[in-house]
Amino acid sequence: MDYSRPNTFKDFAGVLAAIVFAVACLVAAFFHLKILIDLNQRGIRVHAIVVGMERGARNSKWAVYHYTTNSGREVTTRDTFQQYIRGVNRGESVIVIYDRDDIKKVTADLGIWTWQAPAIFLSGFVLLAILAILIWRHRST
Repeated sequence: MDYSRPNTFKDFAGVLAAIVFAVACLVAAFFHLKILIDLNQRGIRVHAIVVGMERGARNSKWAVYHYTTNSGREVTTRDTFQQYIRGVNRGESVIVIYDRDDIKKVTADLGIWTWQAPAIFLSGFVLLAILAILIWRHRST
């Protein structure tokens, strides 16, 4: 590649940035998938009450649940996953899935919406991969 031409360098930088972010999305998707698959295979479902919300940067939020384990231990802990599109509200009664070996690892069982985080990150991977391909195919010559 001839990096002396500014447009060629910009095209290369755009492709590289899209690939880096695509890979980051793919890693995040697999990280979320692993936790969710483990919870669904080994986790225990119980009723819980949403007792609060923890807020983070850029208005991100995590539900805080209070539930009783099958062994009778009362637990109050934050959801493992941030709320994205579909979440829960304070005071709501929900079914949660907690890890039998780590009772603080918990998430709400929202049906198909339980899988929203991996779906969002996988969509990001696909879109960024397509963007990288399009930039490369239509680069300045």
